[in-house]
Amino acid sequence: MVDKTVVWFCSLHKKIPTNFKDIIDTSWRGYNILKGRSISNNLNWIRIKCNKQPGSYECGYYIMQWMITIIRLGVKTGWKELFTEETPMNEEGISYVRDSWSTYFINFYNSSIGKQ
Repeated sequence: MVDKTVVWFCSLHKKIPTNFKDIIDTSWRGYNILKGRSISNNLNWIRIKCNKQPGSYECGYYIMQWMITIIRLGVKTGWKELFTEETPMNEEGISYVRDSWSTYFINFYNSSIGKQ
């Protein structure tokens, strides 16, 4: 929120719902009021082109893939230049996401047990 940017990813390629955007914008203004800041600080909304899921159950894999990309690359700017792929993820990509996150959580769990 340092640069006041909200990035909208939707694997169904839906537009940002107006009521959702209003809630976030209003919350941001309220936060600034409570912090004694100017309320004219509007948020910059960016709608990203991203992979479109073909069915109704894959959204979690798509979100996890974007999280991996954002964290590994340390993305803070250049959203529209980085996320340009609109084709669905293939089964290999979904398997990679599933394996990557499973390995991460297993390692995290095992390391937390060793600390007890």
